Amino acid sequence: MAIISITDPTVGDPTELQKFLDVLANQRTLDAGVDVASRGNLVVNGSFESASGGTPTGWTFTDYTGGSHAIDTTNHAHGARAISFTSTSTANGGGYCESSDFLEVTGSEVYYWFAFRMASAANVSAQITARWYDSSQTFISSSTLFQDTSAPTSLTSKEGVVTSPSTARYVKFRAEGGVPGVGTATGTITFDDIRFRLAHGKQKISVKSASSSPMIEFTDLPTGFAYLEVFIKHLVPATGATQLNMEMSNDNGSTWLTGYDNAVHGIRTGGTTLTYTSASTLKMVLNPSDGTSGLSTLASLGYGAVLKLIGIDNASKYTNVDFRAAYLDSSANDYATATGHCGYLTIGTINAIRFSMSSGNISSGEFVLYGIV
Repeated sequence: MAIISITDPTVGDPTELQKFLDVLANQRTLDAGVDVASRGNLVVNGSFESASGGTPTGWTFTDYTGGSHAIDTTNHAHGARAISFTSTSTANGGGYCESSDFLEVTGSEVYYWFAFRMASAANVSAQITARWYDSSQTFISSSTLFQDTSAPTSLTSKEGVVTSPSTARYVKFRAEGGVPGVGTATGTITFDDIRFRLAHGKQKISVKSASSSPMIEFTDLPTGFAYLEVFIKHLVPATGATQLNMEMSNDNGSTWLTGYDNAVHGIRTGGTTLTYTSASTLKMVLNPSDGTSGLSTLASLGYGAVLKLIGIDNASKYTNVDFRAAYLDSSANDYATATGHCGYLTIGTINAIRFSMSSGNISSGEFVLYGIV
C-alpha cells in the first residue's frame, strides 16, 4: 500500500479524525516495509498482518460471483493472520487479492517465491501468479507460480523460482482461491506468508519422496541458473543388484530421450573396482557394477548422491551430468563410492528429468532439486 498524502490542517482548526486514521495507516505500511526488509521479501504485507477496516493493507480484493474473502485468525502459518477466499460455485470461483504496489524487478533475472496455502476440503483449487509490467507499468504477461486443482487440507508451503521477462521492470502478485473452472469442489482457500525475492546462492526448488515409486520426475525445470543440482538421500531399491537410471526430456516429460554416454567408476570395500562405461545407451546409469552387483536393499544406509546438471537451458550445447555417490553394493553389502560423468549426445535444451531403477520400484528415498545462481 502506498503512503497516503496528508495535508496539514489550518492553524487553529481541529484535526480531523480521518487524518489520524491516515497517520495510522501510514505507520502500518511502514511497519510492513520493515518486515519486508528484514526478510528480504519484496511483497509488502505478505503475511496479511497489517489491516485497515478489516482489509489487509497493500492488497486489492476482488470477489467472484457468490464468492467472498475474510481475514483468517484461526489458520495461519506466520504471525496471527492470513487471508481466505470462499467459493460457492466451481464455475465462478471464490476471488483473489492482488498486491497494490508495483514492485521493482530486473528483466531476465531468477526470483524465488514462497507461500503457504490450505483448503477446507479436498478438490478446492488455488493458485498464485506473478504479473509482469514494463517500465511504463504496462502489463506484459503473467507467470503461474503454482496451481492446485486440489489444494492440501492443512497449511502447506510451496516454493520455487521464476525468471522475469527480459522487458519486465515491475511485478504484482495475485493469490486466487477457488479458481473459476478449476477443481471439482467448493470451499475455502487460505493463503499466508507470500514471499518473493531475488534468488541467490543455492536455492531449493522442489522436494520429492519415493514410496514404492516406479519413478521420480521433475518437470518444468527452471532456467537462468548456472546449473541445477539434485541431492538424493537414503534411496533404497525394492529389488537388489539393480542400477539407478536417469533420463531427460525436451518436451516436459511427454517423451524421454535416448542416447547417453556414461563414464562411471567406483571402488568397493576391499578394493574391488566397479565400472560402467558405454556409449549411446537408453538411460544414464548412476552406480557402477562388477558385472553382477548393484544397489543393496538394506535400508541401513541406502544410496546417496549429489548430481550437477550443466547446460540444460543452452540450446547450442550438450547437457552434462556430473555426480558423486556413496551406497551399499549388493555384493556382500559392501560399502562403495562412485564418481561419474554422463552426457546427452544431442544439442538442445532439457526441461524434465526422471529417475527409475533398472528393475522394480524405488522403495524409499528423497530427491531434492536445487538451482545454483
